Parts: sequence; C-alpha cells; structure tokens
Amino acid sequence: MDKLQEINEYISNMKIKKTLFGGYDREDVYIKLGTIMEMFQGCVGEFEEKNKEIVKDYETRMHTSDLLIKELNKKITSLMEGQKDLEKEKDKLKEAYREYCSGILQEYTDSLRTLSSEFTKVIDHVTSFQKNIVDPEFFDEFEAEIEMKDVKKIETEDEKIDEEQEQKK
Repeated sequence: MDKLQEINEYISNMKIKKTLFGGYDREDVYIKLGTIMEMFQGCVGEFEEKNKEIVKDYETRMHTSDLLIKELNKKITSLMEGQKDLEKEKDKLKEAYREYCSGILQEYTDSLRTLSSEFTKVIDHVTSFQKNIVDPEFFDEFEAEIEMKDVKKIETEDEKIDEEQEQKK
C-alpha cells in the first residue's frame, strides 16, 4: 500500500478521545497529529531517498552522455578531417586526369594532323600519277627511271662480287 494512502486511511479511521464538556482531548489530538507528522516525515524521507537515487542515476547518465558526446565529437572531427583529405585527393586526381586526357588528346590531334598531311601527300601523288598516266611522256620517263634503277642494281651487285673476291684473296 502506498504511504499517502496509508496516511489517508489512518486519518479516516482515526478516533480522537473526547472531553467531558465537549470537544476533543488536546493531548490525544497532539498524539494523533504527531503520528500523522511521523507518517508524513517517513513519506518525505522515502521521497527524498528516491529523489536522491533518481538524481544520482540522472548524473550517471549525464556523465555517460557527456563521454559519448565527446567521443562522437572526436569521431566527427576525425571524419571531417578525413573528408577534407579525400576532397584534396579527389582534386589532385581530377587534375591528373585532366592532364592525362589533355596529353592523350594532344597526341591524337598530332597523329591526326600527321595522318591528314600524309593522306594529302598520297592524294597529291595519286592525282599526279593519274595525270602522268594520261601523259605519254610519263611512260618514257618512267621506263628510263626503271632502267636506271636496274643499272644501278646491277652495278651494286657487281661491286659486291668484286669486294668478295678481293676479300677471298
């Protein structure tokens, strides 16, 4: 049974002595009031004890919460620093990638220019060759050029044979 309910029941069932001339016996009233006061003091003491336990539990929880908050703040700070480092690394990688891509694009551009230039030369040669095919003088020049190459080839082969014979001697 709850202490306050116990006090309430005591007061409800309390019998105070009466005096001969009407009224209540003063001493008995003081005794009853003293009993009620003791009951209330017990209640207050119990309440204070529970309150102390609650406050102590609260203080313990607050201390634990403070420790957790400090730990979380350290982790957050560490994560934020890590994030900054990652951002810097990301920026470095972006720049390296830009430079790499720029280099590749430059290589491809240079290669395309070279190929374009060579292709233009080939087209010029083909065009020139087509014109020369139509021109009868070209065949004479071409035939003469082939004969010159054959002569040079034969002369070169003769020179090699002569050198080999001299080395054998």
